[in-house]
Amino acid sequence: AEGRLTEFVVRNAQGTLTDTERTGYVLGNLQNMNEQSAKGITYDLTWTTDVGFGRLKSNFKVEQWLEFMSQNSAAQPLCDSLNQDASRSWFGNANFTLDTGDFSTTLSVRYLPGYNNWQARDTQNKSCGYVGRWDVKRDADTGALLDAGTPLKVSSYVEFGLNTVYSINSNQSLTVGIRNLLDKNPPHSEVSWPFYTQ
Repeated sequence: AEGRLTEFVVRNAQGTLTDTERTGYVLGNLQNMNEQSAKGITYDLTWTTDVGFGRLKSNFKVEQWLEFMSQNSAAQPLCDSLNQDASRSWFGNANFTLDTGDFSTTLSVRYLPGYNNWQARDTQNKSCGYVGRWDVKRDADTGALLDAGTPLKVSSYVEFGLNTVYSINSNQSLTVGIRNLLDKNPPHSEVSWPFYTQ
């Protein structure tokens, strides 16, 4: 109606959409309407050492985003999301495994840095600028963004896990473990259930 995405609106000879011959209609099938691309580097370091009573294997893995481009719709520009929303610029994991006889015990650490959780993009003005959750000011006549306002600050998060595997024989093993060993809740963010960024 506003001249957008007109290739999906097929009007009949009278210029309407509703008629008995079904010559006026809207193409409602699924469309790929937006684009997303990312570039990054994975750092993966592993080493093993004997500690006298067993063998210790350590692994560090870091994912670093160099670029994370996305758009809300085909009519919007591609925007880089790094450091501004849940597309963090990096995150890391570490695992420490001690093998002693028939037992293998692993301590895992997961780290997610903090970030700014914005309400939305300034799609009204086809801009990559972010719109905050509070104190947003727009021009009453034009709708232009005067003040982007304030985002929700989401703090960093560290989660520990611990599990032990007992090898009964070459074909059977028993695993016991605890995820989120310290029972620490993730930081709240304004996303849908479960109200934190997964």
